[in-house]
Amino acid sequence: MIIGLVTIAYTISATAGLDSGIQKLSNLNMILAAVLLVTAIFIGPTIEIFKNLFTGLAYYAGELITTNNNIFLKGSWYESWTIFYWGWWIAWVPPVGIFIARISRGRTIREFLLGVLLVPSLLCFVWFATFGSIGFNVDLSIATQAIQKTELAFFMVMNNYPMGQLLSGIAILLLCTFFITSADYATFVLGMLSSHGDLNLKTMRKVVWGFIQATLTIVFLLAGGLKMIQIASIVAAFPFAFVIILAMVSMTKSLKDESIIFTKESERAKDKKVGILRENAE
Repeated sequence: MIIGLVTIAYTISATAGLDSGIQKLSNLNMILAAVLLVTAIFIGPTIEIFKNLFTGLAYYAGELITTNNNIFLKGSWYESWTIFYWGWWIAWVPPVGIFIARISRGRTIREFLLGVLLVPSLLCFVWFATFGSIGFNVDLSIATQAIQKTELAFFMVMNNYPMGQLLSGIAILLLCTFFITSADYATFVLGMLSSHGDLNLKTMRKVVWGFIQATLTIVFLLAGGLKMIQIASIVAAFPFAFVIILAMVSMTKSLKDESIIFTKESERAKDKKVGILRENAE
């Protein structure tokens, strides 16, 4: 039922287009996330949250260049999660990369990096520091119960804070809107790729791709749940890893060619300006 409702929602949103559907829903996402985060900071251990934020940043920076950046170390993290995340990220590269490139047209590389990498990363640090501190601040008995049912952990913890039920409701709504927007741009990109890059997609094409995604989700869940999705992501991502390497080489070459063209145009403009000034002087 949940998959069916989400499918209807993201299909309607995707067929409405970028400006009318996806953009408005994405803006709603950001508003809900901001309300949830700011409220959680105020009702939680505020001082502890900021203390953990800066302590965590310092610790993370140190670990990033030592232990966590060493793929040759043996450990449960590297044996189980790292490969899955590697495959997960690469599997999301085609839809996310194409969609972000589509909505970032006209932006400079500097603006792109700030908007896509730096700002979201900083917000993620604040997010984890906030809800991590809230989780650590509850009694051990509550934490033990939450660990036994991880899918309910957030709600069990929030019930011990003022306005906890309200925040739980916002979190559920936020989960739905995030699912919908994620499927939105996947539907848009799949439709665009199957239309030879056409940005003005037919409604029926979006609807078909929307229902294909829903069908695949149900198949994977019935075939083995999350474990099956993890395996499928890694298998699908492996060949695309080589495509990413070629894309990096292609982008480097493209930027070099563009730099040469820009330099030549600048020299022509400079020569033209000098010629005009010389004529005026004569």
